[in-house]
Amino acid sequence: MVKVLGINLKMNILLLLFIMISTAVAQDYFVRINSVTPTNYEKNLFGQLKACDFQIDWSLMEGNQEVSNVTPFSFRVYVLGGRESDDILQIASVGDTTRHTIADQETHKDYFFKVEALDDNNKTIASSNIQKSRGGSQAGDVSSAREPGRKTTVWERIYSDDSTPVGKISFTIILLFFVAGVFYIFWFRCRKNLKFRLVFPFKRESLIRLPINKDRYFENYISPRFLFLIEAWKKIMERTNEIVRKGTGGLTQLNQACYNDFRDKGIPAINVLREIINMDPKRVTEEQKQKIIKDINTYFGENADFGDLMSNGIEIEQEYRFKSTSGNKLLITWEEIENDLFNKKAKPLLKYPTVKIFSAGLENHRINGYQWDKVSEEVDRAIESRSYTEINKLTEKSFLDWLWNLGTVAPLLGLLGTVSGLSNIFQKIESLPPDVEHMELIRQLADGIFEALYTTIFGLLTGILLTLIYYYYKNVLDWIYGKWQAIFVPITERL
Repeated sequence: MVKVLGINLKMNILLLLFIMISTAVAQDYFVRINSVTPTNYEKNLFGQLKACDFQIDWSLMEGNQEVSNVTPFSFRVYVLGGRESDDILQIASVGDTTRHTIADQETHKDYFFKVEALDDNNKTIASSNIQKSRGGSQAGDVSSAREPGRKTTVWERIYSDDSTPVGKISFTIILLFFVAGVFYIFWFRCRKNLKFRLVFPFKRESLIRLPINKDRYFENYISPRFLFLIEAWKKIMERTNEIVRKGTGGLTQLNQACYNDFRDKGIPAINVLREIINMDPKRVTEEQKQKIIKDINTYFGENADFGDLMSNGIEIEQEYRFKSTSGNKLLITWEEIENDLFNKKAKPLLKYPTVKIFSAGLENHRINGYQWDKVSEEVDRAIESRSYTEINKLTEKSFLDWLWNLGTVAPLLGLLGTVSGLSNIFQKIESLPPDVEHMELIRQLADGIFEALYTTIFGLLTGILLTLIYYYYKNVLDWIYGKWQAIFVPITERL
């Protein structure tokens, strides 16, 4: 009995020693994570990192020695949402390999990784420490998502997690200002609505979109039919002035003479000019064409009361014409005028703001022309009022005032973003531990200021560009208004 008990006691002691040795061997194993490397970056439209893969490399260690043959073991990789092991986002069983890739993870989040080693019975025999990483950063680094070994872009800096919401909003609004100002207002509004050929009736379209010498451009391309209208209107005024100069008797008799002549000859001649203005060259028939030519010949042809513009043509003085044997005089023949009048490719004259002003003055003259002593004031008022209306229409169509508004606000938004960024930088520096190194402090300060100032730089560049565009087209509008004055003031001076 004693012998049996002795044998059992020895067996129990041997079994206990075996269990202790096995436990000690199991505790000698542990998993060491060598690296967590972000790879395969995916970017959004702004070039900012939005997703990447994580490549995890590990080793199975026995004491201080790395286990070279891990075939008897298998591994399980955990992706955790925090340092607590129960916050599991993803689990992957990877067999006996010591490398695994976790795909399509967001770059602006912190991830925690743990690797477990399993035996043949699928029991955990070793585990690693929890390793922290963020997409686009080195393992253990919690800075904003940036691709290692590459300089970050402005977009990544501005829209990084370190930037303030005010800075991001300011930069985005400035970007919208830039796009709206350059690609919409400039390209689709100013460029299309403030072309000279849409304001003045030209005989043909020039390839020059932005002429340097606008006056020379105007003199070279102004339409002969418009010059004919101006010269014909002047002739109508000169006839009234001639009656006044040669008038005899009292004021009542002079007024009656001017009234009768204007009623019988002036108004019909003005109606001919109005017919030319309202005519659409593309739709005029041959019968209408012959009638118009006949009416023009009646009042402005050979032996006509208002002078012979058909035989003599129109002599125009050009201040910006190149010197030649004929000096600065340019003769426009009736053949040129007729070709331009009935050119099927030409647009109706009333499509042009300049002709609308001319038509307003002409209509006022037709109504008040019999009052020779007051008609000048009425025509002046009509031309000035119509000029003001047309220049306002051009300004509204081109959205020119918006260029000034956007160009003024953009630098202010840039300054707001910078001030907000600097405030955020100093707040972060204040929260740093007292023993932080000077170089780390300088790095964070310089990096933060670099990001913050980009908002002001982009705001200033946007403001300067939009302001330059604004002043260019404002100068164009000023020149157009000045050219209208140069056209119509000499006409009304004859009244």
